[in-house]
Formats: sequence, C-alpha cells, structure tokens
Amino acid sequence: LVPNPPAAILGGLMLLALTIGAAALVISSPPSRPHEHEVRSPKEDTAVRGLNARRLLESRELAGIAADQIIEESNGALTDGDHDRVTDFAHARLGNISSMLFHRSPVLARRLDAFELSKPQEDAVLRVVSHMSDHRVQNVGLYLSKVVHEFVTQPVEKDSANMQLQDHIVQRLQPRLAEMRQLRDEVMAPELRRQTAGGPSLDVAMNANNLRVVRTFSNKWKFEMDVSRPEFSKEGRRLERKLSELDLQRGIASGLAEEATVALQQMSTLLGMFGIDVEVPSWISTLGDEGDFLSQLLHCGMQGLESSDASALIRCPMKLASAGVDVLASIP
Repeated sequence: LVPNPPAAILGGLMLLALTIGAAALVISSPPSRPHEHEVRSPKEDTAVRGLNARRLLESRELAGIAADQIIEESNGALTDGDHDRVTDFAHARLGNISSMLFHRSPVLARRLDAFELSKPQEDAVLRVVSHMSDHRVQNVGLYLSKVVHEFVTQPVEKDSANMQLQDHIVQRLQPRLAEMRQLRDEVMAPELRRQTAGGPSLDVAMNANNLRVVRTFSNKWKFEMDVSRPEFSKEGRRLERKLSELDLQRGIASGLAEEATVALQQMSTLLGMFGIDVEVPSWISTLGDEGDFLSQLLHCGMQGLESSDASALIRCPMKLASAGVDVLASIP
C-alpha cells in the first residue's frame, strides 16, 4: 500500500482531466453561450440551493461527496488529507462531463438545464451518490454481475436472449427482494421512488427491463466473453495492490464517471416523474475505460470487491455500486 501518495500523483490529478486516455477523455469546449454553460473553476464556491439539475452535476458539494467515495475505496492510497485536492479534481472532471453533454447529448443537457431542483430533490440525489462506497450496495451489484455471468454461460435461444436474461435476473433476485427493498429505502429518499398502484407489494416483481445490463446486452456475449474466473496468488494480490501513479489516476477517473452516471440517473428519475423522459447516455460510464459498461461489470464481478488488479481498486467498487443502484431503483 502507499499510505502517503507522492506529490506527483495528486499534483497531476488536475492535469489528468485533460490528458488521461485518448478520445474518450477529450474535453469538448462549451457551446456558443460562453458564460451560461462554461465549466467553472474548481475553486469557485457553488451553492446548491435552487440549482437546475445540470448545475448540481457541476457543484462542489457533489464533487466533495464523490471525493469521499474515491478516498474510501483507495485502500489507503489516498487519505483524508488529500480530500481538498481530490475534490478539486472531481469538480473539474464533473464539470467537463457536464460540458460534454451539450455536444454529445444536447437534448438531455437542455432538459437538465430547464429543470430546477427543490432542496429535498437535491439532497435525494446526493444521498444516493454518498452510498456508493456502501459495501451493501456494492454487493448487490456484485450479485447482479454473477447472475449475468451465470446466464451467459448457459445455452439460450438467440432470438429471445434479452427477454431470457430479464427473466433470469428476476428469478434469481426475487428471493432477495424484501432485503433489497429495505436497503433501497435507506439509500433512496421518497422523492426518487416510483410508486406503484396500491403501494409496494412483496409479490410484485422487480422491473429488470430498466437495468443497464439488460439494455446493453446482446447475444455476442455468448461468443466473446472469457467465462473463466481469474485466479491470483496471495503474493500477487499483495504486490499488485501497490498502486502506481497511473493506476490511481485511471481508477479515480473511472470512479468519477460512474458517480456522474449515478447522479444523472437520479435526475432522470426525477424528470420522469414529471413526464419528461430522458436517457442517461452510456458513453459517460465508459470514460477512461476500455469496453462498455457490461463488459467492465462482468470483469469486476469475476474479480470481486477484493481485486488484485491495482487499476481496478477504485474502478470496480464504483462499477459494482453503480450496478447496485440500478437494481435498487428497479424495485417497486
């Protein structure tokens, strides 16, 4: 472990927002209205009272909560003393993602701009993100990844694979529905819960159709996925947990992409309750990663929460937490 990371690591975090990785991390410049949509300086104090939904994504309060989750999952590579610098980086990074929305997902960006959040709604979004380092939420995502892995290793009808995956997920998760509903009520404030007619019932199945693993699934996984579970020696696990500078930078960038995705999903839920249908684009979740969300989730699921891959030390818990939030949000 690296209890006190070298200054080069943390000093380079701000530079990472501009340089990590190829085209996925190229920062788009803001559109033609320069002052309305520009990304603000990380040092600028951003109040989160009466914000529109996109400004909450850019807020320093969300960046601080995101930094808390990153530090918690760094296994000592980052400490509370690094909080301000990690928050600065998170603030810039989330602001960059907000700016990129205007170029890559302009309809979503405009609708987020037009939707002003109440204080309870803001708090509800922040509350979900603050639970991404909660191992119970991560374990829900880990279980989902194992259920999907189970599915891709068994024969299925090609023409109905997506529907069969939904059925398989519901069948495997349904016995844990009451337990997960209790966790959902802790993680998600009432403002984010979709009400069913007559109130929740233990007999009502979860809505697997809205899970990202279902929406992004295709039968190619039957042919392209390496289904063997990686094995690592204890010595290898100990040595590989020594984070390099590049490992740490990649983990932080990937973790923030998942935190941004989760925050935007909660905002999308709020808009949906007012009849405004928007979809969070999949490209946000894959910033800084190779492969799509499903392939990354399956990889992390095979390694588990105790990954021997140093670059996955932060990335995988955030991927699993993101999938766990998906499951909790699908519970009636």
